Amino acid sequence: MNNLIMNYCEIVRDLRLIDKESNHILLKDSEGTYSVNKLKDLISSIKHAEVSLFVSLKSISGELVEFCIAHRLILYFAIQMDYDMTCLQQLSKLDLVAIISEDDAERLPDEIICKIVNINLNLIIKVKDGDFRRISCIYERFLSKGFTRLIQLSCETILYGINVEQICLINRHMIEHFNIDQNVSVRSQIESLKRNAMKRHNRMLSVKNKNKISVCFVNVNVNLHTHLERKNLGIEYLASVLNSRGYTADCLYCDKLALMSKLETLISENDIKVIGFSCMQDNVYVIQNSIKYLKSKYPHIVFIVGGAQAVALGKEFIHDSGVDYIMVGESENYITELMDFIIYHKGNIEEINNICYLNTKGEFVRNPQGKLICQLDNLPFPNYVLKNDDSLTYAGIITGRGCPFKCAFCYQGAKEKTVRYRSLDNVFEEISLLIKNNKNVKMIQFYDDTFTLDANRVREFCNRMKKIYEEFGIRWICEIHCQTVYDKPELLKLMVEAGLNEAQIGIESGDNTILKKLNKTITSDMIIQTVENCKKAGIYMLEGNIMLGAAGETKEQLEANFDFAEQLIIAGKGMIQIYPVLLWPFPNTPITLNPSKYGVKIIEEQCEYTVNCISNCVSESESVTRQEFVEYYYQLRDRISEVYSKVACTLNAQEAGKHWFNGSFTFVEQWGRSLSAIKYMNTFFIAKGKNNVDLSDDNVYPVRTFDILSYKDNMLYLRESDLLIETFDSRILEICNGKNNVKEIAERLGADIKTIHERLFALEDKMLVYGSAI
Repeated sequence: MNNLIMNYCEIVRDLRLIDKESNHILLKDSEGTYSVNKLKDLISSIKHAEVSLFVSLKSISGELVEFCIAHRLILYFAIQMDYDMTCLQQLSKLDLVAIISEDDAERLPDEIICKIVNINLNLIIKVKDGDFRRISCIYERFLSKGFTRLIQLSCETILYGINVEQICLINRHMIEHFNIDQNVSVRSQIESLKRNAMKRHNRMLSVKNKNKISVCFVNVNVNLHTHLERKNLGIEYLASVLNSRGYTADCLYCDKLALMSKLETLISENDIKVIGFSCMQDNVYVIQNSIKYLKSKYPHIVFIVGGAQAVALGKEFIHDSGVDYIMVGESENYITELMDFIIYHKGNIEEINNICYLNTKGEFVRNPQGKLICQLDNLPFPNYVLKNDDSLTYAGIITGRGCPFKCAFCYQGAKEKTVRYRSLDNVFEEISLLIKNNKNVKMIQFYDDTFTLDANRVREFCNRMKKIYEEFGIRWICEIHCQTVYDKPELLKLMVEAGLNEAQIGIESGDNTILKKLNKTITSDMIIQTVENCKKAGIYMLEGNIMLGAAGETKEQLEANFDFAEQLIIAGKGMIQIYPVLLWPFPNTPITLNPSKYGVKIIEEQCEYTVNCISNCVSESESVTRQEFVEYYYQLRDRISEVYSKVACTLNAQEAGKHWFNGSFTFVEQWGRSLSAIKYMNTFFIAKGKNNVDLSDDNVYPVRTFDILSYKDNMLYLRESDLLIETFDSRILEICNGKNNVKEIAERLGADIKTIHERLFALEDKMLVYGSAI
C-alpha cells in the first residue's frame, strides 16, 4: 500500500496518512484537481484502509462527484467566514465533513450555521487546546440551531500542523452508526470530547512554565489555630481558569500576622497587576485594612474581593477599603473577562456579570448575576492539583455544587438550590493527577455540601475509590446529611470499606421543635440512628455541632441539650466529636433576614465586637438573655467534657488505641484529651509500643498498669476511672507486678492455666495489664 501511495504522490502534491489505528487515509491535492483514473487505480488496490478526499469545492468536477458516490468516499473541505454555501446543494448525495477553525466557528453567521444544519454536514472543529469554556459555547451554539450530526474535536491543525497522525477523522463506520434521531448522542459525544480535551489540558498545565505571577489570590487566616495546609478551592479554581487562558496566577496562604511581609515580598519579586482576597466572615476587617494599606503604597495594583461572604459587602466596604471590584457568586465564567478588562482594557465593565463596583459618578453598581455553571467538567482542575508538591499531605476536592436543603441558619442553604455534579470520570482524573503530582497525600476532603445526597452515585464512587484506598492508602472525609443515610447502614459500611475516615454531620439540636423551626427536616431519633450506624460501620470520627441561640430556645430546651449530648456520646462511643457552637448571622440566611420569625434578636454591637464568628454570642431570645446563653454554652461544654471523661473509661484497648499516635493520645480530639488523663491507659500503650509481648506464653511476666492498690469490699477500685474490678481479677492483678510469670500466677492462685490466660486477655482488653518478656 505504501508503494501505491508514493506513486500517487506524483499527481497528488500533498498526501497525509492520518489515523493509523482505524486505517484511514486522507488525500489532499492543494489545487483539488484529482485524476479520477489515478484514484480508481489507487482505491482498487487498497483493501485494508479507508480513503477520503480533501477538496476545494469550487474546483470539484462532476466526474469526481459521481466517482465519490460510486465508491462511497467522504469529502472533506474547509469553511471560512466568507464561505458561499450554495455550491454544496449539488453534493447532497455525498457524505461531507466540514473543517472549521475555532475562531471562525465562533464568529460564523447564524445563516451559515442554519445552512450547515440543513445540508447535514459533519464537523471537525480545530481548536486551541485548553479553551474549554469557548469550545462549550461553540458546541451549544451549533446545537441550539438544530445541529444533529457528528462533531469531532481536533487539537492540532489537521492538514498543516504537526503530529497530525494523532487526529481521529470522521470515518464511514462513525457516519453509518450514528443515530441521527437522537440529539442526545451528539451531546454525549461532545461531553466525551470535552472530557478528553480537559484531561490533556490538566496534564499540560501541570508542566506549565514558571513565569512571574501577574495575578495573586490570597487566603488570609485570622484563626491562628487553623491548619493552613487546607486549600481554598474557590481561589484555586480561579487561578487555574486564568492560567488556562494565558495568565500567570497563583494563590498565597498565610495568617494575618505574616500577611503584609509575604505580600510585599511577592510584589517585589513578581509583576503583580491584580490581587484578589477571599472574604470570609472572620477576615473581612483584615482584608479591608490590608487593601487600604497596599492601595496607598502600590496604586498601580488592582484589588478584588470575592468568596462566600462577599455578597454582604457593598458601597461602604468599597469606600473604607479602596477595593476596586467585588465578585459575588460563582465567578469562574467571568474572572477572565474581568482580567481582560483590568489588564488589557478589553470589553465593558457594565457587561461583566457577578461584580460590584463604583462607577465614574461614584455610584454603587451591582451587575446582574450570571448563570450557574452546569457543566462542572468544563472547569480545569484547581491550581494546586497541577503542581508537584510532595510536602502536601491533605487535599480538598469537590464532586458537586449546590444544596437542596433549606436550613434556616446555613449560608449554603441560602444560596443556589440546584445541585450540579461532576462526572465521576472527571473526579477520578483529578484524584489520579493529584496522586501523581503529590506523592505524600494521605487524606482527601470532599467539600460537597451534601456528599451523600445521591446514594447510587455514592455507591459507584466507593467502588472506584476503594481501589485507590487499597493501592495508595489514601483515606477521605466528607459531609453527610442525616436524612440521606440514617436508614442506609450498608451505604456507610461501603464508604468505610472505600477508605472513609471522617464525616461531618449537621445536628444542631435534640429538640424536635427546634429542629423543625430550623428547617432541618430530621428528628432527634434519626440523628441517634445515624450516629449508631456510623459507629457500627467503623467510621473513625464523626463530627457534629449543637447550636445555641438560633431558634428562640427556652431554658428548658437548652437544658435538654445536656441529656441529648450524653446520648450522642454514648451512641458514638470512641468516635463522635460533639461541639457546642453559637449562632452567627451569615448573609442572606432566613434567620439573618427575618430573626423575629425564629424568636431571635441579633445584637449588632456584639457582631461588631466578634473576633471569630460562631465563637461569640450575638443573639438572645424572649426568655433567655445573651449572658444566659453564654453561661449555657460554658455549662454545655463542661458537661460534654465530663461525659467524654466518663465514657472514655469504658473504652476497650482497640477503641482507645485509635487515638494513640507517636507515643501519646492526640490532643486534637476530645477522646484523645480525655484518654490522656487516664494514667494506666497511657502506661499500657507506652508498654505495648515498646515491646508488644503476647500474654499467651506461659513464661511471660504480666505487669499491671497502675501502682496504688485501692479496695472496696475486697475488690480493687480504680479511682481515676471509677472502675471496680471483680474479686478473682483483683487477685490476679495484685500479683501482676512483674515478679511472677503466667505459670507462677496460676500456681499461686491454684487456678487452671487456661482460665488465667482468659482472664489476662480480658484484663489486657481493659488496658489493666501488659506482658513483659523479663
